[in-house]
Amino acid sequence: MIFFGSLAPSGRSLALFSCNAILGVAGGPSEATARQCKAFAEPPQSASSPKPQVDCELHALNLVKLRADSDGGMNRGIYTTVSGMIGAQRWLDVVANNLANVSTVGFKRDALSFADTVERELRAAGGLGQSIGSIGAGADIDSQYTVMDEGPIESTGRPLDMAVEGPKGMFAVQTPNGLRYTRDGAFTLNAQSQIVDRAGNPVLDNRSLPITLPTGGEPVVSARGEIAVNGASVATLGIFDGAFMKEGENLYSSTNASAAEIAVRPRALEGSNVNAVASMIEMIQINRLYELAQRSVTQQDDLTQRLTQSLQNR
Repeated sequence: MIFFGSLAPSGRSLALFSCNAILGVAGGPSEATARQCKAFAEPPQSASSPKPQVDCELHALNLVKLRADSDGGMNRGIYTTVSGMIGAQRWLDVVANNLANVSTVGFKRDALSFADTVERELRAAGGLGQSIGSIGAGADIDSQYTVMDEGPIESTGRPLDMAVEGPKGMFAVQTPNGLRYTRDGAFTLNAQSQIVDRAGNPVLDNRSLPITLPTGGEPVVSARGEIAVNGASVATLGIFDGAFMKEGENLYSSTNASAAEIAVRPRALEGSNVNAVASMIEMIQINRLYELAQRSVTQQDDLTQRLTQSLQNR
């Protein structure tokens, strides 16, 4: 059987609680069972100390076997529900961040993929007998990824505004932390007549060099990224393609990006690919799922208390 290390404290706590409840039952358990329960109630002196297997006998019940193991006696229903709540919280954070950037030029929305955490094998006789099936441990976040779909492109009329056509390709900029990539094409000129992004990082050409424009003329950019001033070609805007990883501040890093022939649309900007209405609906769905999970935890805890109370009253 495969267990999460984080289950050990919760499993032991619930098994310990069960033992304490049994020791308090009128009539009491057998002397051997009482010794086992008390031994379990005292934590081992070291991590290498063996964990006892606890057999708790009740007068009116058959043998109830609690195994002092990683998840022995743990309420799996609550754990499964809570793991889903943790995933929902992370999901909500991602959607909220997407909505916060609905007006960010060139922003690409993030999404999550979920998968089963672990699948436990159930065996008879306290885990020592034959297999009787399996049980899942709830959903967990498998990965977070960026959706690179193209956002809406709108004309601005500004000569240094540019948008990459299609879902592939990014502009390259030289930042203090090294070479980075972006879809935000809102460029301007700095005091040195270099094309820079919003943060003042130099924009690079297809040879990964900063682009400096001559003074005295308005730049004209073609669909192939060629930049000309007063009819003379100055440089070719660098459009790079590869595997990109989001870093924040609308910037991406890559270890394999290379110059590619990808069309650009001059005097235009690409908007965010976040759908505000769809994201709002998604947030409402997540909140409802979270509320349902909270109710489930409360109900399961109430059932556990009733069960414990019924055992104490026997």
